[in-house]
Amino acid sequence: MRYSLIFMLLLIPITLWALPCPNGGGILYKGDSIEEVIKQCGEPTTKRSNTYIFYMLQDWIYYIAHRYDSGFAQVIVSFKNGKVSKIHVTDYYYGVLICRRIVVQFGSAMTVQTSCNGAYDIGFTALCGAIFGIGDSTERVEAICGLPATKSNLDINKMETTELIYQGDDPQTIIFQNGKLSEWKQMR
Repeated sequence: MRYSLIFMLLLIPITLWALPCPNGGGILYKGDSIEEVIKQCGEPTTKRSNTYIFYMLQDWIYYIAHRYDSGFAQVIVSFKNGKVSKIHVTDYYYGVLICRRIVVQFGSAMTVQTSCNGAYDIGFTALCGAIFGIGDSTERVEAICGLPATKSNLDINKMETTELIYQGDDPQTIIFQNGKLSEWKQMR
C-alpha cells in the first residue's frame, strides 16, 4: 500500500503535463513538436499559424525644420520594449552643427542646456508640436510626430504560434509556440 501511494504521488506531476490525443491514439506532453503530435494523433481538422514580431530595441529618426531659422534637427527616438528610452537631438544650420542654448520647461520645472557640438540628449521634447518623453509608447510618439523618416530595428524577437484543431467526441485545440506544444484547450 505504501509503495502504491508513493508511485501515485510520483505520477501526479506527469499527469498535470500530459494530455491524451483527441482520438485516443497516444499521450502528449508540453514541449512535444508539431510533427510528434501529428504522428500520434493524426492530421487535425484545422491548422492555423501566425507569426508575431516584437521589436525589443528600435531607433526612429525624424528630421524637423527649425521654426526660427533655416536649420533643422535630427531627432533620434530610441525605444526599448515599446517605450521611449532616449531622445537624442542634433541641430544643423545649412548642414553645419551649431551651438544652442536650450530652455526645457515641463510644468513649473525649467532647465537650461547648452550644446556646442550640436548634439544633446533630452528627457522630453515638443519638437513635433506636442510633448512626449521617456517612458511614452511608440503609439504616442507616432500620434504626435507621425511616421519617422527611418526605423532601425536593433533587436527583434519572433514568435510563431500554430493551433491544431481536432473535432470529434473530445474536441480540442492544441497550441504550439515556436514549434513546441505549449497548451491545449477543451472546446466544450
